[in-house]
Parts: sequence; C-alpha cells; structure tokens
Amino acid sequence: MLTTFISAGVVVLIHQHLGQLKMVVEPTLILIVGGGIGLMTLPAMTAVQTFVGQLVANATHLTPILMGIVLGIIFGILIVSPLSSVGIATAISLTGTGSGAANAGIVVTSFVLAWFGATVNPLGGTLAHFLGSPKIQMANMLRRPRLFIPVIMGSGLCGGAASWLGMSGTPFSAGFGFSGLIGPLTALQQSHGQLVGLRVLLAFVIIPVIVSVVLKWGFIDGWHLIATDDVRLPND
Repeated sequence: MLTTFISAGVVVLIHQHLGQLKMVVEPTLILIVGGGIGLMTLPAMTAVQTFVGQLVANATHLTPILMGIVLGIIFGILIVSPLSSVGIATAISLTGTGSGAANAGIVVTSFVLAWFGATVNPLGGTLAHFLGSPKIQMANMLRRPRLFIPVIMGSGLCGGAASWLGMSGTPFSAGFGFSGLIGPLTALQQSHGQLVGLRVLLAFVIIPVIVSVVLKWGFIDGWHLIATDDVRLPND
C-alpha cells in the first residue's frame, strides 16, 4: 500500500509535465521511484508486521479471557489499519479460541463503525462495513485517531465475551470478521459444547449490536466526543 501510494503521488506530480514523452518516460519513472522506495522501505515494513505477529503470538499464552480481550483489541485495530489481519493470523497459524476472539474483535469493529455512521452514510456503505470490510474507514481512522477509543473498548469486550463463550476458528477465518459470514460459520463448525448456535449468535450478532448501540449512545449522543461526520464515507 505504501508503494502504491508513492507511485500514485509520482503520477500526480509528473503527469502534466512530460509532454509527448509521457507514454515512454512515465511508466519508467514510476517503476524506478515508486519501486525503489518500496524496496528501501521493505525491511521497515516487514519489521512492523513481524512485531505485530509476535505480539499476537504472545497474547495466545495468556489466560483465556485476558487472551480474548487482547486479541480482540489487536485485531479490531488491525482491520482498520494498513496491515493485513488475515496475513498476520495465517502467518502465526492463529487457531482455536484465539481465532474466535480475534474474529469477534473484527466483527464488533464493523458494527460499531457502521452504526456510528448509519445516519450520514448510504445504506450500501453502512452494510459494506460488515458484509465487506470496516477497512473502508481506514482513512477516517487515521485522520481522527479518537475513533480508535470506541473500537478498542468494543473489540476488547467482544473478544473477551467470545473467549468466555468458547468460540473457535481457524487461521483463515481469524482475520475476516463478518465478511461473507466466514467468521460466524467457521465458529459454528469449529466450536464445541452445548447450544453452539446460540453462543455463535451471542458472540457475533447480539453482543456486538448491544455494544455498538451503547458506544454510540456514549460517544456520540452522550459525551459528544465523536461526531457522525467523523465516519462519513466519501461519496465518490
């Protein structure tokens, strides 16, 4: 993503200044400048993702509820960051209860951001948060870091709840959340014990919805720390 961003910036800067040489020179400059900076920054980017991966791996050694809270928060943040939640989960083979908690953190992040912006975003944009990915809010999150506060609170609560309810998953499902119903359906297949269907419904629908409503009431309607326009999606 960094390399793509830099390359797009190069296009904006040079596109109008190359004249008839545009077709020949522009692709070469983009490859040299964008690709060169991408190669130079690769070690740093790799180090960041390795650090996050180690952080996630260490969290799996905590007690179940605490592990669920920590993993829920980490993956709630990852899903609205430039880093890949799926890539990190598969890289460390995150499975079992840890996968379920991570998934719950992503699910509630989807619901929180969708509910916060429901009055200013079109229906398609609202549904895209959990039918697609809450990563569509990445620009707003990075521009307004205060949005991470309700995300952290919600993902911690739901991650802990998912662990308590015994939700399980696979490395592949851990980073997807509600998208394509991959998280809930995998938990339905992987989790054990009685009333699995009800526990999945609680972990991935009922509790996230309740948490989202409470957080919106607190942060937007009550304390006025966040405005609905903070999560408005671009119209174009």
